[in-house]
Amino acid sequence: MESINLLSASDVLIREADELLEKGDIVQASEKYYKAAEEAIKLLVKTLNLIREADELLEKGDIVQASEKYYKAAEEAIKLLVKTLNLKDIIEKVKEEGYWSLGVLHDAVTEIAKRLSDEEIIDLWKSAIVILTVNLPKDVLVIEAEKVKRLVELSDKIANFRVD
Repeated sequence: MESINLLSASDVLIREADELLEKGDIVQASEKYYKAAEEAIKLLVKTLNLIREADELLEKGDIVQASEKYYKAAEEAIKLLVKTLNLKDIIEKVKEEGYWSLGVLHDAVTEIAKRLSDEEIIDLWKSAIVILTVNLPKDVLVIEAEKVKRLVELSDKIANFRVD
């Protein structure tokens, strides 16, 4: 069975930067840390683009496609939080299963809520699940989508980025 590499480019860069720093190469380590930050920003931008695309689809009346994009944005926000908080148990589960199953995502949300001592993340994730699994009318989707946007904002804040 082929091994699945779950390390992102930023994970690899951080690991390399840590090794360089241990060797005393501060300049090279700084460059790697900078590149790692750029990679994390790309992940956040991807999530924000999903939200923008979903909003555009919703505006056009394509509720099904908009719902899929909102859910995907929520999923990416949870993945970003797992990486930011370095939830090794969750990362290990992903490696064992070979992908981010819904069960692993639920476990991640529970662990994130515990780590942050904040139950709001569970409620926000529930909105993503509702969006994914229920054929919502547009007016209800708008309400639930706002909760997904809040989840993305929360992941952004925790990952120490600023969204304008």
